[in-house]
Amino acid sequence: MADARRLDTALVHDALRAPSSALRAAAARAIGQVHGDAMAPLLRTLVSDPDTAVAANAAFALGLMPRDSSSVPALTSALGAPDPVAVEAAWALGKIGTPARPSIESALASDSIRPSVTRQLLLSATMLRPVPVAHVVRYLHSPDAELRWRAAYAIARPYVAAGVRPVLELRHDPNALVRAQVAR
Repeated sequence: MADARRLDTALVHDALRAPSSALRAAAARAIGQVHGDAMAPLLRTLVSDPDTAVAANAAFALGLMPRDSSSVPALTSALGAPDPVAVEAAWALGKIGTPARPSIESALASDSIRPSVTRQLLLSATMLRPVPVAHVVRYLHSPDAELRWRAAYAIARPYVAAGVRPVLELRHDPNALVRAQVAR
């Protein structure tokens, strides 16, 4: 079905009822791969599936849907889910773009979001125009080098002039990935 890029709802429903976690997860991902918009409501419910493989693949699949703004609430709720569900939800919010801006900004402003999710949110912020610099710069001075390089990337990759000075302060950072973004 995924190779043919044609949605087969009967096949998907059968696969989602299978006892195999891997098969159910693959079915969720395949919906997104074929842009099965008609099954987006089902994916939104699968984001909260107790099987994290299924839920993560459902979140990823929602990100593959062309600008599915209806999925923003489900994905935003999933930011508090276990990894990898929350990380995939953060990625999907970035792919949705502008309609997900308030969710991305709110999550970046929150101190309750886990670092693993914040790392993906910083990369997702690069997909927004304009990049929410005010929410990104706070991570430039994080003790977590992964957060620092991703924050620097979020500013350097799309060439955000408002973030140049804060990024330049990191030119002597001990982490090579951070310095690479400063050079960018």
